[in-house]
Amino acid sequence: MSAGEQVSDDRANEPEVGAAAGERGERLGAAIREHQAGRVVEAERAYRALLAEDPDDANTAHFLGMLRFQLGEIDEGLALVRRSVEADPGNPHAWNNLGNMYVQLQRDEQAEEAHLRATSLDPKLTAAWYNLARIYSRGSKFERALVCLRNVTRIVSGFGDALQTLAHVYYRLGRPDEARAVYQQWADEVPDDPTPRHMLAAMSGEGVPERADDRYIVKTFDGFADSFDEQLAALGYNAPQLVAASLIVHPLYLSGRAAVLDAGCGTGWCGPLLRSTAGRLIGVDLSTRMLALARQRSVYDELHEAELTAFMVSRPATFDIIVLADVLCYFGLLEPAMHAAHDALLPGGLLCFSVEALAEAAAGECFKLGRHGRYSHTRPYLERVMTEAGFGPPGIEAVVLRQELGQPVRGYLVTGRCAVA
Repeated sequence: MSAGEQVSDDRANEPEVGAAAGERGERLGAAIREHQAGRVVEAERAYRALLAEDPDDANTAHFLGMLRFQLGEIDEGLALVRRSVEADPGNPHAWNNLGNMYVQLQRDEQAEEAHLRATSLDPKLTAAWYNLARIYSRGSKFERALVCLRNVTRIVSGFGDALQTLAHVYYRLGRPDEARAVYQQWADEVPDDPTPRHMLAAMSGEGVPERADDRYIVKTFDGFADSFDEQLAALGYNAPQLVAASLIVHPLYLSGRAAVLDAGCGTGWCGPLLRSTAGRLIGVDLSTRMLALARQRSVYDELHEAELTAFMVSRPATFDIIVLADVLCYFGLLEPAMHAAHDALLPGGLLCFSVEALAEAAAGECFKLGRHGRYSHTRPYLERVMTEAGFGPPGIEAVVLRQELGQPVRGYLVTGRCAVA
């Protein structure tokens, strides 16, 4: 689930429909199916016909309000759902949806009130408990969030979003052992999910993989693609600017003729910064949802859904410039990616990337998977891996990549040139 998204328990609507009488119940059920299938014109027509026949029908007002809100008719949507809960104040699902609407409007006090009404009416309504936890977490009311999340995990097993949020709250509170126990619970309940396994390795330091699993990366970035740009902007994220500024050393920088690869392009933050340099700009990423947002920027000549190392291997001697902005924090061992980048560059080609800095390393340690789930790297390791991959003496600059939990995230900006033929 992406940040800011709220849970809607559509299955919970079925008892409401079943409780409606006879032919009207069948018509409402058919309208809901149209709505769920995305046929909103047909659904709205059916809802309005039912509501015209019975203006006091709380169920129809509820569903029509949800549809109108989803279509951007905010005031009408809110008014209809409020009308629903006034007509039938005992419907916890309508209260939960009203709370979701308030959350999207950043009216957290009203959202909290609505979700509390929902949980009082149905103490097992996990969607409302989870939504309350997200409200409390956003307001740094972590102890209240813990109560809500524990309720969720007692009611239902395998609720990954709730377990992830619970572990994160423990982490924010400085309780790593309890966070680790939550990840272990999650791994036991959903053994095929790559996220708890990755985070268990991060929290324990045991069984650390050489790089993050592709499925973990896809799930993570598909999950918060819609709020990615907003979140990074709030963190003062400046890796794209740092990377783009470093390209000035390339002979083709000012010509606008360079073949540029934005490896791990995400939503395309680097794209507009690279466009003036590039005669051809290509992006590659694993996340389908990230690529969809990158495509909306209309700055890339090509976008490919692929693992970046394999993609570079498949394009030998193709690019003048390759950039990896804040991507290699999901790689521990860098040798495969660096060799692939070298071989994908043309003679004299330039590689530029950013990594998080591992300043205090144990003896012989080259990289480390931190408790936040990202890798950091030592400066000596970066120097060695670049040299071994065939780049000239690398440029390594200490930088601040962004802010996190009120603290600067320190990193390295690394550049390297291939030999000129």
